[in-house]
Amino acid sequence: MRAQKSGPCAVLIKRMIVGHLMLLISSTVSASEDFSISLQTDTSASASIDGGLTQTAQNPTSSHASVVGSESSQCQPYGRGSSASSAADVQQEPVPSNDIRYTLAVTGLSKGGHYRTCTGCVFNECAGLHGNDTNAASFAHAGATAVIAFAQGILPGPYLLTLGQISHNLPTGATVAVEGPEGPIAIPTGAQQIILHASPGAIFTVRSSLDLSTKDKGGCCEDHKAQSLPMQIAVHPAPLAATNDRPLMLGGTFASGFHSVAIVELKKDDGTWATHCTATLIGDRTALTAAHCVAGRYKPDVDKKNMRLLFGSSMDDPNSKIYSIKAAKYPEGKVAGEFNYRVVVNGQSITTEDDIAVVLLNDSPPKDLFPRYALYSGVPSLESLTQGNDKEPLYFVGYGLYDITTSQDGKLDTSSAGKRRQAIVPIDAVQNQTFSYVANKLGQNVCAGDSGGPAMLERAPTGWMIVGVTAYGAETCVDGRSMRVDVYKKWIDSQFAQ
Repeated sequence: MRAQKSGPCAVLIKRMIVGHLMLLISSTVSASEDFSISLQTDTSASASIDGGLTQTAQNPTSSHASVVGSESSQCQPYGRGSSASSAADVQQEPVPSNDIRYTLAVTGLSKGGHYRTCTGCVFNECAGLHGNDTNAASFAHAGATAVIAFAQGILPGPYLLTLGQISHNLPTGATVAVEGPEGPIAIPTGAQQIILHASPGAIFTVRSSLDLSTKDKGGCCEDHKAQSLPMQIAVHPAPLAATNDRPLMLGGTFASGFHSVAIVELKKDDGTWATHCTATLIGDRTALTAAHCVAGRYKPDVDKKNMRLLFGSSMDDPNSKIYSIKAAKYPEGKVAGEFNYRVVVNGQSITTEDDIAVVLLNDSPPKDLFPRYALYSGVPSLESLTQGNDKEPLYFVGYGLYDITTSQDGKLDTSSAGKRRQAIVPIDAVQNQTFSYVANKLGQNVCAGDSGGPAMLERAPTGWMIVGVTAYGAETCVDGRSMRVDVYKKWIDSQFAQ
C-alpha cells in the first residue's frame, strides 16, 4: 500500500488544418457534476475547373460546392464540359449522458472536359482540328473537436475515455488525436479506451478530421469518391485501483485473516468487474468505506447497482462471496457544524473532509464466515499510541501490488495485484478528525486501491476494532491520512439504523 500527493489514496493522481477557412460551432452535448463535453464542428468544400472558375463553402455542419464548365467545340458538338462538386457534413446523433456520437462524411466528384478547336469550319466540319483537355478538382473537409472540461471542484482521479472502433482501419484521409493538459496522448494500436488523469479544471480534447480530394482531366473518365468516419466518444469514471498507473499495497504481506475486509468492485462498460476500493463489514448488512469511493462521479454507479463487495483472499478466490451494494450514505451536512463530505482544493494541495461512508448490502453475509468488526470509540487514546520509541502500530489492510515493476510499455505490471495484504504502520500524529502516518522501516504504507480500507487495532476483550478509514496521502506514498472512526462513530451508528 502506498499513498499519493495531497489527495485520496485511491485517486490522487497529480500529474496528473490548412488551406481552407474553418468555421466552428460549439454546443454542450453532455454534462455531469464533474465534467462537461462540448462539440465543436467545422466543414469546408471547394470545387474548381480550368479557367479560374472556383466555388468554396465553409459552414459549421454542412458545406457544398459545385462548378460547371462552359467548354464547347467549334463547328459541331463534341466532347463534354468539365464539372466538379464536393460536400462535407457532420451529423450528430442524440445519445445518453456522457456520450457523443457523430459521423464525419465527405464526398467529391471531378469530371475533366474535352473540346475541339478548329482552324476553320467547312460545311460544319472541323478543318485544322486540335483537341483540348481541361482539368477539374474538388476538396472536402469535415472536422470535429470534443472538448472534455472537468470542473474546478473535482477530486483528481482516473476516467475512461472510450473511443469505440475508431482506432481500427481509419479511412484514407482520416485522423484522430487525443490531447490533455500535458500534451498529446498516444492511442495504442487497437485500443478502444484511454485513461484520462483528470484534475480540477483540466481540459482534454478529441480531434477528428476527414479530408478527401478528387481530380480528373480529359473527357473519358471521372474521379468519384466518398468516405465517412463514425465517432463514438464516452467518458466514465474508472475503477480507482484498476488503472495500472499507481501502486497499491506496496510491500505488504499476505493477510490470511481479516476475512471481513472486502474489495469494492466497479462494473466496467464491457460488463466485467474491476477493483475499485476497500470496505469492511461492521453490521448485519453494512460496511464501512471512504466517501470518495461512492460519492461524486461514482454515485450513479451506486444507484445503478454497478458496485459490489467481493469477500475473498483474492479476486480469483474460488470460495469468494459476492454481495451487491444496495445503497450508500456519506456525510451531507446541510447546516454549519454537521459533517459534510467535500473536496478541498488549496493551491496545489487537494484533500477531502469527512471522507467516510457506509454502504448497505442486498443480503447479510453469514457471521460465522465474516465476523463484524467493532468501531473504535476512543480507548485507548490515539495519542497514547504515538508516544515512546516503541509506538504501537496499526494493521492496514487492502488489495493491490506487492511491489513496483513496470512492463516494456512503461506501465505497472499488475500481476501481483488482487490479493489481500496487510501493512503494519505506526501512527505519526493525531489531528481533530484524522490521524497521519509515514511508511514503516520496510517501506510499507497505504496507497491507491486501499481507499476505504481499515486501520485495525486488537484489544481484549473486544478483539479487532476499526480505528480509521484510509482517505488520502502523498503522491509518493510515503505518508497518508485516515479518518478517525471515534470522531464519526455516532454518525456511522445512525446510518441504515432501520
